[in-house]
Amino acid sequence: GPAYMNGSQEATVLIKPLAPKDARGRILGYTVFHESRGEVVNLCNTSDTKCKVLVSPAMRTIHVTAYNSKGSSMPASITVTEEHNNFNDFLSPTNMQISHDDHRGISVKWELPKY
Repeated sequence: GPAYMNGSQEATVLIKPLAPKDARGRILGYTVFHESRGEVVNLCNTSDTKCKVLVSPAMRTIHVTAYNSKGSSMPASITVTEEHNNFNDFLSPTNMQISHDDHRGISVKWELPKY
């Protein structure tokens, strides 16, 4: 997802549903959270198997739990890693060419930036 000047990045968490034998009933939803200074910070509550979250540079791990009428599952942990720690690390493409052809539509060509 998009990266922001403060170092945060939007990410989509894809949730693998629990196997029926592990779910102990019908799953009502999922909670995505992280821990900060010993406090649980909810990022997303959803009944879908995906949700968008804003990941700050300080986050190292995101947790996902499934819940139903009997309680919550043990959290699954997702390690958050970043290759780039700064919005400015992402260089723009070079030699960009945009052309229009009535028969083929729009064509966009570019070269990869040199790091």
